[in-house]
Amino acid sequence: MSIANRNDFPSDKTPNNKAATIEAGKIDRRLVVHVDQHRWSDHWGCWWDNPKGDTTIEYGKQQWKVDGFILRRQSGWFRGALSDSNNDDNHHVVIPSHFCKNASPQLFHAILRFIYTSSRKFVQKFFEDVLSFLSCVEIFFIEDFFDINSLKEVMLANIKRHTKLILSVFGANRRPLHEKVPSEEKDHLVSFLNGVIAAETQHGWSARLQRELYDAGDMLRARLLELPDFRHFVATKVGKDFARAIGIRDL
Repeated sequence: MSIANRNDFPSDKTPNNKAATIEAGKIDRRLVVHVDQHRWSDHWGCWWDNPKGDTTIEYGKQQWKVDGFILRRQSGWFRGALSDSNNDDNHHVVIPSHFCKNASPQLFHAILRFIYTSSRKFVQKFFEDVLSFLSCVEIFFIEDFFDINSLKEVMLANIKRHTKLILSVFGANRRPLHEKVPSEEKDHLVSFLNGVIAAETQHGWSARLQRELYDAGDMLRARLLELPDFRHFVATKVGKDFARAIGIRDL
């Protein structure tokens, strides 16, 4: 197993956005991937020289030879892309360049694997042991692009589950006012703020995701107020609007 380069993951930085400069902990962008891609590819029939593959997917400088039927069954985007291609036995689909700039090849590789397995357990095992908030938001919008509703539902459920996990681990006892926020809790909370920034400024708007983040923010409100970075967050328009939405008026 290896950890993908943090610079390969979709950026959470937005120009002229003070909140976007919040320092994220290491948990924000960990994406665990298999180095030996053939290890799973051989099993699921998805690799560059697959003799049964009728569709070539080109993503940046990488290509995969895959089963077009599986792609059409799982992804609305691929259904449209393949229906527009020639009606011969071999299809060639190029992923748009603007998408390639926003997601690493490792992440797209993981998406292909999810399409082939359709397993929720796979998502939890293949990515971080516990998906960070920022990862959930980024993956949600990537799946929104490819129109894979099943994985979008997994990401929404993970946001809810991750919120409850933080409260159960860190929220059992309130800290004394003079005590600093533990580094691990800070990583999670900063990841949440960066997830909000990403959802509000970098992607197409989603009512369901926004509602899930508002609910999570309401539950985490007391913890967020103790976080020094929260002051920088609410100094921006995105942060101020979000704070009001979760019931924080006076700061």
